[in-house]
Amino acid sequence: MRLLNQTTGRVLAARATLARSPWAQFVGWMGRRLIASDEALGLPRCGAVHTFFVRVPLDAAYCDAAGRVLHVARDLRPFAIGPRIAGASMVWEARAGVLAPHVSPGDVLAGAGRTP
Repeated sequence: MRLLNQTTGRVLAARATLARSPWAQFVGWMGRRLIASDEALGLPRCGAVHTFFVRVPLDAAYCDAAGRVLHVARDLRPFAIGPRIAGASMVWEARAGVLAPHVSPGDVLAGAGRTP
């Protein structure tokens, strides 16, 4: 599927995946040496993230149930703990520099298309 900023019409990631299970959410990007600039990971039922055992810096967009962005965490370094955002029910993560320049609080994000 694609991750789309519906407010601006910009495709943020051509290859977006939802981590549907608790295990998939826990593993996330752990152990990956490279995250391509067209990849994103969605974490449903999530209001906080960490980058333990993640080797590359990440951007994270915290969204409410309607997909509205509540907060954007920029350049979360490896072994960091991101903020817990009240009202967040989904977090989208991507390599640092992919989300932050193109997403602002109030924008609406959505996955579109089929999940690989």
